[in-house]
Amino acid sequence: MIIRLKIDRQIVWPLVALYMLQFFFGAHKVVYVVSLIWLASLMVRENSMIITLPRVNGLLYYSIVIVMAIVIGMFSNEVRDVVKDIYYISQPVIIITIGYLYEGLNNGKSIKRTLYLIGTFISIVTLFRVLVNIPNLTDLESVRNIANLSVYEVTFVATIMFGDKILSKKVIFGNIMDWVLLGLMVVKVIISMGRTELVSIVAMIGIILVFNVFFSKQKWTFIFKIIGIVAAVAVMVIGIYIALPEEAKEQFSNKISYSFQEIETDLDYDNYIDAIQHWRGFEIDQAQKQWKSSNMVTQIAGGGLGTYVKVKYLPNEFTEDMYKGHSIALLHNVYYTLLIKGGLLGMAALIWLYIANILPVFRKKYVKYRPELIVQCAITAAMMFMSYLVMANYNVSMYITWGIMTGWTNALIRGYKR
Repeated sequence: MIIRLKIDRQIVWPLVALYMLQFFFGAHKVVYVVSLIWLASLMVRENSMIITLPRVNGLLYYSIVIVMAIVIGMFSNEVRDVVKDIYYISQPVIIITIGYLYEGLNNGKSIKRTLYLIGTFISIVTLFRVLVNIPNLTDLESVRNIANLSVYEVTFVATIMFGDKILSKKVIFGNIMDWVLLGLMVVKVIISMGRTELVSIVAMIGIILVFNVFFSKQKWTFIFKIIGIVAAVAVMVIGIYIALPEEAKEQFSNKISYSFQEIETDLDYDNYIDAIQHWRGFEIDQAQKQWKSSNMVTQIAGGGLGTYVKVKYLPNEFTEDMYKGHSIALLHNVYYTLLIKGGLLGMAALIWLYIANILPVFRKKYVKYRPELIVQCAITAAMMFMSYLVMANYNVSMYITWGIMTGWTNALIRGYKR
């Protein structure tokens, strides 16, 4: 089993730099700057800077809403707060544009192969760190502190590779080697013990399998393959769960049983304990009250970037840069963050950005690219789910994989060339 790779011709090195800066150093602002430099370099043609508006589904409306929110914010909020929100909200636009423009280069380098190697490398490093620290892994938090780094990125990369193997029947590095690398990434996701990433990868793989059965001519043959895949994953999950420390297993079971209570929004939240124990639901409740108390214009267009969400209680562990007065800048729920900052228009813009990148899989004109569009549908559906729980696409860190693949897929189906 040998991976044959022409490193100088196939690896997208700027993409590697983004992931490594984020994984090893957590240098999110540096990642942002590097992505801007990369984007600028892609815009240079024949010694001129040419700005290309990517024909990405839903991106134009989303960008217009961002500009509108910036203008409103500049008149109503502190410039420093507006700039911070620009940093958060512009990240998906930047990385989507990079993916779109890079596909147009047609330079022989492969974004997908680069992603697969990055996902494998991150998974191997994570597993090594876990093995080295086994004596110190006594509870769920100690496991997650090691395994949780870049886990959402690996979740997406694993799904994309699974799609290539199942839908396109591709042999990437060697048939057996491909499944070994994919298995390493799945193990990385499982040992992270995070509810969101586990639900996401199961849902994404499920979407790919369902679409493949729907469009396949040999449905029964493929159904038997699905049973085999499900059985293999189940054995892997059970084995990893058994190997975990008892305290970690107990804590994880409690978190699973507590998941729906955590996002419950119909409580009174009349005391600190209730608010902290149901923090995600409490955030939504406070955002709803702030939005309902606003005037009609603000409800529609928002308070602008830089607007904070007022909360009745603050967790004791919050540091000073995480709040101002009794207000916070970011919620776990991106939809409600945008409801406050961009109003109904802002929330609708994000929802449409997602839905618009799911719908092409159903269009006959794109049947040639159905495998790529099924994968795009799966990872976008996961982003919709994540955006409700984990600040996806409005965060300190950039969601690189979903963004670059969204741009890449849109350029592919539109036949974009420089």
